[in-house]
Amino acid sequence: MDPAPASYSVPGSARLHGAYSHPLLRDWQCEHAVDLCLTDRLIYPIFVTEQTEGEPVRISGLPGQSRWPCGSALVEHLRVLCNKGLRAVIVFGVPSDDETKDAVGTYADHTEGPTILCIKLLRKEFPALLVVADVCLCEYTDHGHCGILEEDGSLHNAKSCERISAVATAYAAAGAHVIAPSDMMDGRIGAIRASLESNGLLEKTSVMRCGHARSARAQTTDIERHFRNLAAVGRLT
Repeated sequence: MDPAPASYSVPGSARLHGAYSHPLLRDWQCEHAVDLCLTDRLIYPIFVTEQTEGEPVRISGLPGQSRWPCGSALVEHLRVLCNKGLRAVIVFGVPSDDETKDAVGTYADHTEGPTILCIKLLRKEFPALLVVADVCLCEYTDHGHCGILEEDGSLHNAKSCERISAVATAYAAAGAHVIAPSDMMDGRIGAIRASLESNGLLEKTSVMRCGHARSARAQTTDIERHFRNLAAVGRLT
């Protein structure tokens, strides 16, 4: 049998190297993944603003969670958790100024926007930490939806996928190990992977589906329960 020609290229949709590009991603997929402790399996959520100074502000609808400025307070908060075994976080950008919002969510991938600022900060301060970036436009659009709207108020799926894939690529370029789209657009996973491939980022970026199957309050309660259990067995003391 003749070998494949040297110029043969595996389609981006079939290339899975990005899913093994970080030690924790490899741990999650190894044959002993079921034996990993809770801190190895936990992705801790952080909600960040574009501010670089100040104190965190409690989120009333998410017990135990706060909106953090991208500065020293967040670094010290995460350093304590990382020293206790935390290995992964997911970043949710929450712009503090409604004036930054527009019809296409321009601020979502702005270099001074909350998510990109936070990704760069985490990669600098915590080189071993797995950084997951939530990708959606709803926090950045003036209409609050996760896509681009037509004049009649309906979603324009193609334009939405194009915009979301651009945001995802910007996050990967900033240093995110994992892209986690949480929008509701049809076909955006393929669009994101195609954009990552065309920008040379597909081999080192994993694409993960971030779902909304349960309420944020229920998910936060589970996270708090995990940490209480770890404290009980002496892992987080």
